[in-house]
Amino acid sequence: NGLGKGWGFETAGIDFGNVAVAALAGGASSHFAGGTFRDGARTGALANLFNEHNLTENITEKMVAHIASNPPDGQWQEGMDNMFNLEVGLGMSGSAGYVLFGHSHELSGVWNTQGQWCLVKTSCLKIGPTLGAAIGPSGSVNPLSEAMVVGETSKSFGFFADAVKVLGFSGSTTGMSYANGGARWGYLMGAGVQMCTSEAVYCM
Repeated sequence: NGLGKGWGFETAGIDFGNVAVAALAGGASSHFAGGTFRDGARTGALANLFNEHNLTENITEKMVAHIASNPPDGQWQEGMDNMFNLEVGLGMSGSAGYVLFGHSHELSGVWNTQGQWCLVKTSCLKIGPTLGAAIGPSGSVNPLSEAMVVGETSKSFGFFADAVKVLGFSGSTTGMSYANGGARWGYLMGAGVQMCTSEAVYCM
């Protein structure tokens, strides 16, 4: 079934001896026909792989066999289950800035697609030019949330921006997906980084 058979170059169902012979024959034919040896050798080798060895079919079969013999483990499945757990929160927040740093406190009701509703308190230390004080309603959204447990705290790092002159807006983002913002009354101007701690104080 080919001049290269039996030369001991067969690996993973492909007889590389036969491929080499096909490449040589293709290169020589191309050279004598006025083309380049390189192009003919490449064409001959590829034709042998795809025609005689059914390369595409072999690769597909091996991929299917690998997936069938290596099913996803529990950790992978848990990660997929938690990939799109949406969390939405509504509450009240107050912030204050002292020239080079500031802080904010928020108390909000948080609902997630795992069926939880929790009362969550969040405190943030703000670092950056910020001055003034403001208070108002806030809302948050996190499409990659985790289950909330009463008494457990979580820490996060992100950025904040405040633009309040009598009435204005404050916004922040922490982690890779969490966003928070809302209307504020007062006077508060600033921007920078923040470090936050959140705790679920009650869940139902």
